[in-house]
Amino acid sequence: VQPTRVLVTGGSGRLGRVLTPLLTASGYAVRLASRGTSPPVDLVSGAGVVDAVSDIDVVVHLATTNGRRDVAMMRTLVAALDAGGDRLGPNVHLVYLSIVGCDEVPLPYYRHKTEAEQVALNSGLPVTILRSTQFHSLVALIFASQRRLPALVVPDIPMQPIDLADVASRVVELVGGPAAGRVAD
Repeated sequence: VQPTRVLVTGGSGRLGRVLTPLLTASGYAVRLASRGTSPPVDLVSGAGVVDAVSDIDVVVHLATTNGRRDVAMMRTLVAALDAGGDRLGPNVHLVYLSIVGCDEVPLPYYRHKTEAEQVALNSGLPVTILRSTQFHSLVALIFASQRRLPALVVPDIPMQPIDLADVASRVVELVGGPAAGRVAD
């Protein structure tokens, strides 16, 4: 039996570096897609995307531009999956990581995440969307960036940070299951 073939966009990012070994250890055949892979895959321009999704059963879409081009990247990915035809696994499954409350927080990045979710959900593809809270590393970055200031500025926004390993474990579960639309945060 051939292992499920999983493409991870953003595989070299914070979550991707934790997720990829877990997928491999779970028996999945994992391929990474980024501008730094060989061949390079650029979700903004579309270069290499159709080839990257070739022979894939599940796409875990983690890549982000911190909002600026996230919707365009999702459109490019959906178009490549639509164009893949018989080169894709049957019923290719798109798993997308979004942010808890992105539809309620008026920040541009969150609005882009919400719009990218809608592009995925309206694509007609089998889709699963997992919304996660901020990673511990973001909270650390917020405070570390202030280390030379005379006072600490604490943002007045709700945060419930989560460990990358917990999110990665949940993504592995979702990869192994059927498309479920938007799942519990």
